[in-house]
Amino acid sequence: MILKKKLTSIFNNKVDDNETNWLSIYIASILAFSSSVQCSLYFSSMWPFLTILDPTVSSTFFGFAIASYSVGNIIFSPLFGWWSNKIKSIKTPVYIGLYSQLLGNLIYMNLEWVPVGAKYCMILARLFTGVGSSTVTLFKAYGASGSSIKDRSIAIAYITSGVAIGLAIGPAFNLLFTPIGYPGFTFMGVKFNMYTFPAICSVITNAISVIIMKYLFVEHYSGVVNKGGKDSEDYQEIPKYDKLAVLIIFVTRFCQYFVFTNLEALNSPISLMIFGWQKKQSVSILSIFQGFLGLSAFLVYFIYIFFKLDKFIKYRLNCIGGMMCLLFFHIITFAYPFLPKVITYHSSNVTQNGTEVIGCNIDMYSWCENITQPNPWIYLVSFSLIVGMGFPIINVAMNTLFSKILGPRRQGTQQGFMQMFAGCAQLIGPIITSTIYTYFGPRYVWGLEMILIMFTISLWLIFFKRLVPLKVTNNKISDISKNNIKIIKKT
Repeated sequence: MILKKKLTSIFNNKVDDNETNWLSIYIASILAFSSSVQCSLYFSSMWPFLTILDPTVSSTFFGFAIASYSVGNIIFSPLFGWWSNKIKSIKTPVYIGLYSQLLGNLIYMNLEWVPVGAKYCMILARLFTGVGSSTVTLFKAYGASGSSIKDRSIAIAYITSGVAIGLAIGPAFNLLFTPIGYPGFTFMGVKFNMYTFPAICSVITNAISVIIMKYLFVEHYSGVVNKGGKDSEDYQEIPKYDKLAVLIIFVTRFCQYFVFTNLEALNSPISLMIFGWQKKQSVSILSIFQGFLGLSAFLVYFIYIFFKLDKFIKYRLNCIGGMMCLLFFHIITFAYPFLPKVITYHSSNVTQNGTEVIGCNIDMYSWCENITQPNPWIYLVSFSLIVGMGFPIINVAMNTLFSKILGPRRQGTQQGFMQMFAGCAQLIGPIITSTIYTYFGPRYVWGLEMILIMFTISLWLIFFKRLVPLKVTNNKISDISKNNIKIIKKT
């Protein structure tokens, strides 16, 4: 009987105007998870697949392939956000995003059938998938405006957990596909192997998402005032938000995604060239530790939601602490000169006997002679635990604080710009770092990321007192919690 009541409450789309529709929040969280998975799902297998499509491809081109995903994200995140505010609905932009992802995955799963220029088609496929990822903006905006003030922190935590866990755990799904191996098998004109299976599964997921969006998702904006417009009797003036505080949030989002995307993009080349692993071994091991990273992120969100820590969290300190985690990871995994040298080889020594050559190619990367090897297990464990906890800690704190800085207004446009900064990081990061990696090696990449992290932390310390919730002066807003938006009543 208790279970029946619980299920009834979960699947109930009929709620009061000022209450949170939890079913829609749960659906938004699941769809945000699905969208984010398709960002990182390909990271650990994309580089080996690219070298099969074109054996002469460089790591710089790989950076462009990774970055292409973000071009669509950068353009469409603010556009979708603005559009959803304009039409006061997120459904139509979400449909466009889901169909775009479906198209991108269809192209990716058929890359091996492309006779010439398959590597460029990979960029096109990731571009379409990136357009679809802009739906994350809409779900986050809905989490902020579709929940009541008292539920907002938890609602945002649900959706951001879907985004962060999806981004973190995506590569771990490759564990399901590596047993198939390569070249796999062909069925009804479709090639099934460890590199195409992720795209095939994503196509199915996109189709299911469209059905869920159409028949189960109901928009309900309990966290928005002035739903009736300026002419309504209960119209309330909302003050402007602090633009400097918003800008610092944008910079932090850029830094967070710049670091995380670069680590996920370089994990595969580092495992092959620095650690000297074989391709299949690399995909398997990286997938396992991506799974542990996702588990770390899940535990952070679970503890936050289950124990309702939103009442006790100091959001500004949590953001700084999360950035410190990212900095600490770089310090303990730096390629210090006293560490052992990496395995190297020359292109002229490669024989065509079918044996896979491992190590760092001195003819392609001159820095191979001088680079050292951090301990692979320290690298992987710290990546899974330290980055795995730091990333969601930043997400929970920063997204909640951001919604409070903006106040009780529709947040689609601002959330879109926030996602645009993340997209810029995902675009610029792989291009810059893959170029630096190609010509100078991983030490300079680590140095660049450490400088960016320290700069971001300094912004939070300098402008600590500006990063606070919006103060709303209105005697009509009586149901807003003191814990979320500070109210100054008129006398």
